[in-house]
Amino acid sequence: MHWLVWIVGGLVVAFAELAIPGLIALFLGGGAVVTGVLVYFGWLDSISSQLSAWICISLALFLLFRDQVMKRFPSLEKRDAITEDQVMIGKIVPVIEQITPEKPGRVSVHQSSWKAVSSSTIEKGENARIIARDQLVLTVEKAN
Repeated sequence: MHWLVWIVGGLVVAFAELAIPGLIALFLGGGAVVTGVLVYFGWLDSISSQLSAWICISLALFLLFRDQVMKRFPSLEKRDAITEDQVMIGKIVPVIEQITPEKPGRVSVHQSSWKAVSSSTIEKGENARIIARDQLVLTVEKAN
């Protein structure tokens, strides 16, 4: 295979990392670029030696540099998704319909109206702190 195919193909695969995060494409592309350089200098002739070199170089780059890349770009690490509960709990929200221990009221959260219960009375216009959520019902307390 021509050395230019290896280098251009490697760069394309490496840039595909932007669309397919996980660092695999980056190292496969890097291995292809290095293989292209080796082909250019005449150190690899047959397609089987080129493919073998590409696989070995890509694996070596992955094993040697993955941790360093992850340290420099921590956003590439997989993170647990934030749940709606994590966003809501502790949030101070306005009461839009009176809440009493006997009768649920309503609060406004993210421009939506939610049913809310409380162990104390909270008047319309006051603020409440969300302390729990059960399905579509929020448990709130008076915010100071």
